[in-house]
Amino acid sequence: MFGESRFILVVAVSAIYSVVSATVATSVFLTTVALGYRISLFGIVAYAVVIGSDIVIMYFSSRRLLYMFSSLVANRPAVQVQEPGQEQGEPHEALPLGEREQILVDAIRRNGGSALQNSLVEVTGMSSPTVSRIISSLENKGIVEKKRHGMTNIISLTGSRKK
Repeated sequence: MFGESRFILVVAVSAIYSVVSATVATSVFLTTVALGYRISLFGIVAYAVVIGSDIVIMYFSSRRLLYMFSSLVANRPAVQVQEPGQEQGEPHEALPLGEREQILVDAIRRNGGSALQNSLVEVTGMSSPTVSRIISSLENKGIVEKKRHGMTNIISLTGSRKK
């Protein structure tokens, strides 16, 4: 949990930094113009680069923060896992999932029970190797199935976990 809250803090600080940076750059640019100074082409390009990078940072930071907070607010239940040899519908214990495993399961569930692996990378904001490692773990636990689909995989929840 400590690692996840530290990650949230880093993303929040990045978002705040980009807002402050864009505000300062715009203030300097407008003040320079208002005072009647001529701005060189280099100055205009530098301003555009700063604003452009700030917009990209704001977009991805806010998107990631919204996803993380919605996952926290959703009060996720434990995923039910069927033991080998156990009949369908028979009571079984809930297998606790790690936070990142639960994030992936929730993302697949929101997509109707299956999703392309590369789209899970985009939606969750996790790196491709991290998503791959978590999918392998979920596959070993019997929670998801992986099927090859061109250059990526289709990841599907197994059985009753689609609900």
